[in-house]
Amino acid sequence: MFEKYFNRNYEMLDFPHFVPKEEKEYNLEYAKNMVDEQWIYHRWREDVERGGWVRYAAEAEKIASHGGMILEICAGPGGGFALATLMKNYNAHIMLSDLCPTVVREWQKHFAQMDNPPPNIEYAAFDVCDIPFHSNSIDVVSGNAAHEKSSEKNTRKYFGTH
Repeated sequence: MFEKYFNRNYEMLDFPHFVPKEEKEYNLEYAKNMVDEQWIYHRWREDVERGGWVRYAAEAEKIASHGGMILEICAGPGGGFALATLMKNYNAHIMLSDLCPTVVREWQKHFAQMDNPPPNIEYAAFDVCDIPFHSNSIDVVSGNAAHEKSSEKNTRKYFGTH
């Protein structure tokens, strides 16, 4: 299923991992707090149920209107622009990704527990500095809090010029 996106082998656990399943030592407390304090649940409530997503409405409109596969890089517990994009188009095809496997796992668990989960969400754990996609396999790259660590040339290599 994922072969059409990824250009290398990966460990398939609950979703494709291009990083170790276990958190890096420096990230253990962050991951534990995220789970214990239910950061993702609270962010969903703030952004979706209480309307906080509207602060990203303009960006979400651009992302959702493009269509195709949307890669949300460095989603974090806030979900980047993914939540606002879902409010514009609940059927949007989004791949939520993060370096922290716990982030991705927690988003996956959150959506799985919903009565009406978004139907086209995929998940992957990878380092944005080592993007594992075939050239031109992603239509939109979205990253609200992502730090730019790759050059424009690298971005064009993986995502084309459109």
